[in-house]
Amino acid sequence: MLNFMRKHAGSWMIKALLGAIIVVFVFFYGWGFKEKRANTVASVNHTRISIGEYQKHYKDLINYYRNIDGFSPQLIETLNLKQKALDSLINKLLILQEAKKLDITVGKEELQRHIAQMPYFQKDGHFDNTAYLRFLKYNRTKPNEFEEKLRQDLLTEKLKNLIQDSVKLSEQEIYDNYAVKNEEININFIQFNPDRFKDKINPSQKKIEDYFSNNSAQFRVSPQVKVSYLCFDEKNFLKMTKILPQDINDYYKSNLRQFHQPKMVKARHILIKTTPQDGPEVIANKKRKGGGILKEAEKSKDFPSLAKKYSEGPSAKQGGNLGYIRKGQTVKPFEDTVFSLKKGEISPLVKTKFGFHIIKVDEIKQAGTKSLEEAREEIVSRLKKEKAKQMSVEMAEEVAGQIYQDNDLKKIAKEKGLSLKETDYFTRRDNIPKIGKDNIFASAAFSLEQDEVSPLIESNGKYYFIKLIEKLPSHIPKLPEVSAKIKTILIDNEALEKARKNAEESLVQLKNNEGGDISSLASRLQIKLEDTGPFKRAGEYVPRIGNAGEVKHASFSLTPQHTCFEKVIHTNGAYFIICLKEKKDIEKEAYKKAKNKFSEMLLNQKQESAFNNWLDYLRNEADVKINKNRL
Repeated sequence: MLNFMRKHAGSWMIKALLGAIIVVFVFFYGWGFKEKRANTVASVNHTRISIGEYQKHYKDLINYYRNIDGFSPQLIETLNLKQKALDSLINKLLILQEAKKLDITVGKEELQRHIAQMPYFQKDGHFDNTAYLRFLKYNRTKPNEFEEKLRQDLLTEKLKNLIQDSVKLSEQEIYDNYAVKNEEININFIQFNPDRFKDKINPSQKKIEDYFSNNSAQFRVSPQVKVSYLCFDEKNFLKMTKILPQDINDYYKSNLRQFHQPKMVKARHILIKTTPQDGPEVIANKKRKGGGILKEAEKSKDFPSLAKKYSEGPSAKQGGNLGYIRKGQTVKPFEDTVFSLKKGEISPLVKTKFGFHIIKVDEIKQAGTKSLEEAREEIVSRLKKEKAKQMSVEMAEEVAGQIYQDNDLKKIAKEKGLSLKETDYFTRRDNIPKIGKDNIFASAAFSLEQDEVSPLIESNGKYYFIKLIEKLPSHIPKLPEVSAKIKTILIDNEALEKARKNAEESLVQLKNNEGGDISSLASRLQIKLEDTGPFKRAGEYVPRIGNAGEVKHASFSLTPQHTCFEKVIHTNGAYFIICLKEKKDIEKEAYKKAKNKFSEMLLNQKQESAFNNWLDYLRNEADVKINKNRL
């Protein structure tokens, strides 16, 4: 065949054959390559992360946060969950690649042993294969997929432990960190408030004119409109609705499924939190702690008080009360347990991804369908809303027909017994008087010409006809209209400047020891000397001053040798001079009691920081490519 092709290489038949082969080659391999690229969200050192893998992980992340109190769709954007999901997958690949380089492995026996010890798959203290298969079926996961994911998790844990085990704490490091967190300071301060100077400031007319001339754009007024409108709100028609008994019966029979109630359990719980960063020893300690609380709960008749005392979950203040729970609202291990308990029964320790739970069932509502009498009030309310809505629409459509013939809203309102309302002037961004923030209403109003009536518009469940009374274009007002406002600005600015100069001059006197200490200075200035009272480093809040991070930072820089801060501090609309009143060292006995728990927390933080720094290093060194169009 090859000899034949060489011999006849110039013939049109061979050229056509080669052309066909080339086309097939390009289409087959070229298409496959493009398809791979299109299906890739990122690559890490030439290893692909598929769009399917990314989407699954993103969905799992959303489901995780959905089970946390306070979840909302806005939280997805706030937490940037799309990027979190991608970063998690990139980090996972980096870790697995590094584990391979370091020859870290998880053997088959080790994997099987770990599965057998997982509490979800145990019954009477032994591995239960039926529970294992049920778990896989519920999560729609094949055994090899689950075991591979678990193998990767164990590899990650091994590598993480390898890095974190190298992190140590010295006695001095523990003490210094505890001291930083727990030492208290009390400062004296003098506040130079601009209000002290305002009465003596009276800007001249020339200053007002000059300010307006130089800053006229600051006072530009946005376009404004003033409108009249008719509103058709279903609430106004509710009293006119009449619901017949037959209507109620018909609705109940036609919508019987709506009144079916699944089994619901009213429960409380005590949560001992765990995190993915907790090592085996920490988990074991928390499990022991949970076991101790469980014994106490089994003896006590006051579960709510124990929940308030011990629970680390958001429902602790409510005595652990979770309200009524339906299936599908909680994570599986919790759900399986809570729906297996009887009324008044307390569960054994239950492990979920959130931690260890002790659950108590207060009430049980069995599945069933509401009777007609039980559902009557709900049905009447629904039918009234539906009829009122229909009546409001019908009235609006009737008015719409008249508007096409007669543009006079006032006349139509009088004939129909409707209330014609009128707004004050408003801009596109304003809360509309008597309506509130309504972008649809505002857009319709600003689209009208003089005396024009809008078509029927719907917004927030209400219907409107809007008539433009007047439209004011964007403009810079005349000086007399803003003269009072400018005068206030000039007074505020000059008063703040006087406060700054007064504070700086006073601090110079204090530094030069011209008038004694800060107490003498305050007396001479006739300003009250105040002190904050003791406070710690954490947070931004400073007692009697407010949120003032600069004041807090400056306060902890003061020493017995340098008692006054070298600069005046501008915060919360005033200037401050601050001086050390008292620095309270940590109590030795308190340190001894807290040392073990604090050092454990500090070590966890340091280990986590070391692992994250290592991950950052890996990522900086890696060849990571992200297809942003696929996110």
